[in-house]
Amino acid sequence: MAIIPINMNTILNNRALRYLLLLCICTTRVSSQEFTCGQGFTVTSDKPATFSQPYSPDTHCKWEILKMQFNPPHFQGDKGVELELSCTVDLPSDPLDCAENSLLITDGVAGSQKYCGETELRVRASEKLRDLFAVFSTSGNRDDKAYKGIECTAKVVDAADDGRLAKNFEGKTEQRCVCGTQSKGDRIVGGEDADFNEFPWLAAIVDKGTRRPFCGGALINDRFILTAAHCFFFSGKKAEDMEVLLHAHVLDMTVLQGWKDVELGIAGSVRGPGYDLDKVTDADEKTLRFEVEELISHPLFTPKYDYDFALLKLDRKIDLGDADSPTPVCLPPADTYDTFSLDEKNLTVAGWGLAHEKAKASTRLLQKLVVPFMTRKVCGGFLAKHLTNRMICSGFEEGIKDACTGDSGGPLIHNYLLISGGRWELSLGGLAVLEQGDLESTPRGTPMD
Repeated sequence: MAIIPINMNTILNNRALRYLLLLCICTTRVSSQEFTCGQGFTVTSDKPATFSQPYSPDTHCKWEILKMQFNPPHFQGDKGVELELSCTVDLPSDPLDCAENSLLITDGVAGSQKYCGETELRVRASEKLRDLFAVFSTSGNRDDKAYKGIECTAKVVDAADDGRLAKNFEGKTEQRCVCGTQSKGDRIVGGEDADFNEFPWLAAIVDKGTRRPFCGGALINDRFILTAAHCFFFSGKKAEDMEVLLHAHVLDMTVLQGWKDVELGIAGSVRGPGYDLDKVTDADEKTLRFEVEELISHPLFTPKYDYDFALLKLDRKIDLGDADSPTPVCLPPADTYDTFSLDEKNLTVAGWGLAHEKAKASTRLLQKLVVPFMTRKVCGGFLAKHLTNRMICSGFEEGIKDACTGDSGGPLIHNYLLISGGRWELSLGGLAVLEQGDLESTPRGTPMD
């Protein structure tokens, strides 16, 4: 059974890609509610937060202020409360639209305002959005006056219509490249072999210098891979510990402790699909290998797999116009959180995970599997204590076929244009495959968050 975060379409709405998914440059797990330069934090009704930064030349700080309620970014006044940011600003005045010294406040979608000089502000997000983001930038002081900088307080208040950020840019999606098209050339438990390059957006995340995968991911543009935050949270892996492979099909096995050279289905088996194939190199498959410049995990990720998103920024851009380049997966249309539906759809998952729940090695040959969408009512019967508003479910109730450990981070996709081969769209997130013992409930299928 698969559980996928469901707010991806709104998160990936233009600038929200950077502000709502590439949220935080440091951890939110802090004990104090006073924050220094560059931190991200959450605010609740009973837990406001403050941050400040004294003025000094050549300073750049970012704060991500997240309203900690269990609702999507476009919550439209959920429970009648919203985030409000109040600041005292004392900076050099700038006649050129606060270009050199400023405090920028944005909601990541449409609202954006800059402040400089000596002023006080009290703002809320445009369109009753959930979160706010602050960027403090200075380039230099051209006079001898001493400036204090900024002092801000963020708190949850009753919803109101006044004091909203001005809409200074338009949130929209621009389709500037082909996405979601498959190349038709020439386990996933109970799955089948995938054709070479059948899923040209599929990424293998491997230990550096190897072809041994530990998670999957999906190419979403020319620079970023969408995957699952838990792939790195529990292992402590850093950006420098991994690489990303695109155009990969046959990989090396990632072998687990207790492995045995026995038939698949017997405890410890490493005989998954492709186990006896000859070794394959990057050159053999024309695999593209990338270092990871930056690992950006969702700041609200929890060990219970809520907000299980991460982005990997590749060390270089991909020329998507090249004939041999990978193809990004399509993203759901922007601003369709309330209308986007997967009811009665068949979804597809692909990866190099374990081919059997008793296996002790990843499969070498890429596997694929079609799984049905599962309603929240049915899924809640298995995972009532674990299912959140950012998740959906898919899989077979009887658990005969499913994704398995090692498929984590890979995309769950569906074909939304069933014409001439169709076009494949992200069904909303990266898989998080859990061992059954990680959950109190034990459905027959392997849970995935």
